Amino acid sequence: MLILCVVLSFVACGGDEETPDGMKNIAGENDAYYFYVPQSWVQNQFGVGAYYSTIDPSNVSVAAYSGESYTDSNQYIEALVKGMDGISENFTMVSEKEAKVIGGRNAVQYVYTFTTDGVDYKVMQIFVGYSNIMYVITYTAFYSENEAENRYEFHLADVQKMLDTFKFK
Repeated sequence: MLILCVVLSFVACGGDEETPDGMKNIAGENDAYYFYVPQSWVQNQFGVGAYYSTIDPSNVSVAAYSGESYTDSNQYIEALVKGMDGISENFTMVSEKEAKVIGGRNAVQYVYTFTTDGVDYKVMQIFVGYSNIMYVITYTAFYSENEAENRYEFHLADVQKMLDTFKFK
């Protein structure tokens, strides 16, 4: 009986054999993907995303666009650049249309920096299509040329592991 209780408690705690060590799935049951983040990251209350801490709000999220919204990365980036005009300073595209494979699907990655209210940010956005839906994975962090203050580079290994383990159902 004791063995049965131990086994049942393990299963009840979500012992998902698919979940990579040290990570947790923050995607919802009805989402078309699994999105794993490190156990230490804090899951957002709304949407699919997580942040590092309240002191360091570096964050990663997944958004889905379907129907008449953005059907490809070019439309999204064009709207982004127009939207950033006037609300940010120093918008700079660092890299664009870099080919990636995410969740077994071809994807495109963009990286850009901008300043708002005197704070520098660096953003990585990856666009991947699946079942007629465009998924956008976004990583945002404080950015600085000073290595000690550069949170973007500090979390890049964690983010790469999130991207490497992202998969569609």
